[in-house]
Amino acid sequence: MPAILVEEQVSDLSALLNLVTASFAAFLIGTYLSIFLYGLNVHQTYRYFRSFSTDALYIRWLVICVMVLETIHFIGTIDVCYYYLVVNYAKPEALLKQRWSLTSLPVWTALIAFVSQLFFIRRVSLITPRFHIVIAVVALGLLSELGLTFFSLAAIIIPSFTAKDAAVLGAAAFGMAGLADVALTTALVVSIWKSRRGRARPQSESWIDVVQLYAVNTGAATCFFDLLTFVVGLALPPAQTLVLASLGCIVARLYCNTFLAVLNSRQQRGMEFVVDGERKMSIVEAHIAAKLDLWNAPQLPQATAPRKISIQVMQESEGSRYI
Repeated sequence: MPAILVEEQVSDLSALLNLVTASFAAFLIGTYLSIFLYGLNVHQTYRYFRSFSTDALYIRWLVICVMVLETIHFIGTIDVCYYYLVVNYAKPEALLKQRWSLTSLPVWTALIAFVSQLFFIRRVSLITPRFHIVIAVVALGLLSELGLTFFSLAAIIIPSFTAKDAAVLGAAAFGMAGLADVALTTALVVSIWKSRRGRARPQSESWIDVVQLYAVNTGAATCFFDLLTFVVGLALPPAQTLVLASLGCIVARLYCNTFLAVLNSRQQRGMEFVVDGERKMSIVEAHIAAKLDLWNAPQLPQATAPRKISIQVMQESEGSRYI
């Protein structure tokens, strides 16, 4: 993918330089922010393997897979800046050439979103069976995002497509990801609110904890940036495609950060499972509770049946002793 999508070659050098200023200024800002978020993700990964080294193997492999994709995406953003701004310094015509790192950025972003959202799909499925429709919507949105991402790359390569077609397909991919995020975030926010309703707020809980619970752990931040990228991609001309790429860098980091934040914010559970301070859990209930805790899924309040009290009445009758 070239750094700037144009319908035809730009002959005016001043016009091309204006496009460079408008596009790379946004991309550099997005790269700087993504570097900060990548460092935060590395720290979150370190915390996870220090605190939850006994997690199930598939959870740990999921973390490794997401971080590998994040690292490849991070290397790609650095290579884009180095190639266009250092190697080809004062050569604006290089912006019309394809570079592997820039072409592959949307693919890595889509894969990061897909892999990290697999965790949230499983997380929502454990809350209540009524969320099966939500899971179907999320799965459809993620698969559509992957398909639209590859279609947008094909639109850049195939000459019969225009630059506008490629830009619209790229923006639509973020729109489908935003649709999946809206469904997941809504389900998680409602579940967390129901699970906390009627309970006293812990004194040790600060407003930062509440913000992390509702804004980060539910995926609300990724939902906002996905929809923002979708709107920006449709509003801006194709020549400013790097603005879309800069927002994509932030979205990719937020997916990983949300995933790791949910894993690291799980409460440590002891060997005893107690409900309402009195009733001991059965083995099946303890297994379900442990699975909910592993995936950090909100536990909705369960209506417990009243205890049965068995009262036996013995009646003793004595016949007349005398006839």
